[in-house]
Amino acid sequence: MKIPTSIHDLFSRDSAQGKSWPSIVMLLRHEKNLSVEDLSKLADAAWGMTSAQGRTSPSVVDAGNGSVIFQLAPTIFFSFHQVTNRYSSPAQQNQPLNDAVRKMWEEHIVWCAVDAPERYGLPDKQRRECYMLLFHLVAKLWDSNVCGLYLPAEDNIAKPVIPPHVPNHGDLIASIKRAGANFTTKKEAMPPQPERSSQTNI
Repeated sequence: MKIPTSIHDLFSRDSAQGKSWPSIVMLLRHEKNLSVEDLSKLADAAWGMTSAQGRTSPSVVDAGNGSVIFQLAPTIFFSFHQVTNRYSSPAQQNQPLNDAVRKMWEEHIVWCAVDAPERYGLPDKQRRECYMLLFHLVAKLWDSNVCGLYLPAEDNIAKPVIPPHVPNHGDLIASIKRAGANFTTKKEAMPPQPERSSQTNI
């Protein structure tokens, strides 16, 4: 990822039109109210590494207005956001929603998200690996307060690498697998189109 001209660019959740970076939105029943110190401990548990030279932990490079920017490596930044209102997204109109997905949207009142800002156009393998890193932090926050997960970037493409809607069915991994088993692509959800005749009507 190219280092931004201003670290404050990473606070934004607005991407270029038609583009989305990897992001996992946690739809919540109640606010978590996590402090920067709380998030630093969670980030260390999720992304820190221990070697012969000691412990290497993600560093907080900036924080404010409910958002924190973590630096994991010289060119790798993740952002975390806490918002005290419902998540507003066109996702609910993009495709038919099953009962579990509809319920997670209806029950949430606030949300938080972990993003990999500015990481556009990743090949499938790299995008999946990026989500796996984000899921390390999600796993530290996963509990009954989480109604479910929404992955906006995966809702905007024909072949997502992970289902865009993941209702909470208890265990995180089991919830992701269940969402994958129940997922219907937009193409599959479209009604069948009548076949065109090869003959020309006169």
